[in-house]
Amino acid sequence: MKEDILSGNSRRFWIPVIVILALCIPNLLSTGTYILMDSPTPLEGLEPAPHAGEPLAEKFMFIVLDGVRRDVLLSPEYMPNLNDKKDGGATLLLETGPLTMTGACVREIATGVQSRPSEGLANFHPEHPGTEDGWTVASTYDGDGDGDPDRRLGIVGDYVWGDLYKDNPAINFTQHFHGHSDYYKGDDEAFATLTDWLTGNSPLDRDLDSIVMHLSGTDHVSHRYGSIGSSEYLEKMNSIDSDLEGIFDLLGPEWTVAVTSDHGVTHDGRHGSPDSEIREIAAVIYGPNIKVGAVVEGMDQRDLATLPSLLFAQPLSHSINGRMPVDILDINQTQKDELELWNWHAAYERNKWLQENDWPAVEGLDREVISWELIPGDEMGIKTENMIVALISFLVLGLFAFWWIKKENTDSIKQTSLITSAIGAGALLMYSYYFDGHPSGLITVVGIYFFVAFIGVTIWMYRSLKDGDNWQQMLWLFSCIFFIAYLGTRFSILGFIAFVLCLH
Repeated sequence: MKEDILSGNSRRFWIPVIVILALCIPNLLSTGTYILMDSPTPLEGLEPAPHAGEPLAEKFMFIVLDGVRRDVLLSPEYMPNLNDKKDGGATLLLETGPLTMTGACVREIATGVQSRPSEGLANFHPEHPGTEDGWTVASTYDGDGDGDPDRRLGIVGDYVWGDLYKDNPAINFTQHFHGHSDYYKGDDEAFATLTDWLTGNSPLDRDLDSIVMHLSGTDHVSHRYGSIGSSEYLEKMNSIDSDLEGIFDLLGPEWTVAVTSDHGVTHDGRHGSPDSEIREIAAVIYGPNIKVGAVVEGMDQRDLATLPSLLFAQPLSHSINGRMPVDILDINQTQKDELELWNWHAAYERNKWLQENDWPAVEGLDREVISWELIPGDEMGIKTENMIVALISFLVLGLFAFWWIKKENTDSIKQTSLITSAIGAGALLMYSYYFDGHPSGLITVVGIYFFVAFIGVTIWMYRSLKDGDNWQQMLWLFSCIFFIAYLGTRFSILGFIAFVLCLH
């Protein structure tokens, strides 16, 4: 009688389990600890502004459009009204971090702290690192010492901002988000709320002078219909652009406005990977003291976290790992140099904290000598050594599967060849995505073969079942199909594990 694989006494159950657990250990040691730890950053420390009490902007509105790549934001076809404002302001050409997920990107925009890969696991509910940042300072800073914060901050739109600042009672947050199939309702409500705020109905005790708005419908439409070449996406972007024009018309000349995005999307509406078309975003900024026609390249997304301190002349947090875009300002060079040194002082203190707490840091920095070229721009992405360990584990697991099938079925040469080639194709696919960033034509064919081979192996396993009522094994098989076929579940490796456990 056939031995039940799910029996605790079955050697055929425990051997695969032990092998899989053994292969997990090096991955846990090399990669697990890395992706689960947070970015080292000082939780305290503020650098006083050189011209405190002399802000470059009286009021500041910061707008984030979800899932809008650079060439769309700067396109008159998609956003004609915004591009009219661009011609009267400045443009920042930015690059996101390697993890192009909303939670991770917004966290960097807001706090200036680099996101670790583990942020992808908390994408829908990002956590604030516990530091001071431009927005927390803006909501609490009392520059004139009268016991009342100088500014009032309101945030409206996507829930991720609410998750970040839920413990800050000084920040008013109003959520307008109705799920990932919400294309217009949440954004329309956000515009209505913002209009209400700007026409005398502040949610706080006086008019707001700091506002953040995050619109998520653009991302949802791209997921459903694609982006470039999609009439639905073009219609959505034109709608957002028209609504933004209505908001801009309500603002007085004292407002400085920045419009950016959290990340881009591919033509078919995907994001999450470090592909350049997804990471390349932009920001359009206009208002008082903004230099008309200025274009600043080579900025990181987390540099946007310096804007509240830069514009409001409020203290700059030592935790912000970013540079101020001083070249967008219409001020003299002496003032720019003072602001640059202020920014450098904060960076110096951050590096000093890293040294004092035994984190990797730069030796020999001088507080009064600006040396940005010495500060590493390391990204908290996938490390080469982690990828190598994962590839080795994947291949070893494949060899084990080959041996196990051959051991259990001596006449299964065709089947073992099939699964071995599928494993090789999968490894090549992983390699290509990591080193090339996107699959080439050949690798795409390899990926198709990997899927077809997997289906073939599954069919073979199904036909080889001798016990028609073995529902446990059938459950494993169909779970395997789901996990591997739908890579977006982020559990595709579980399908491979389930597959090995199903071998008989």
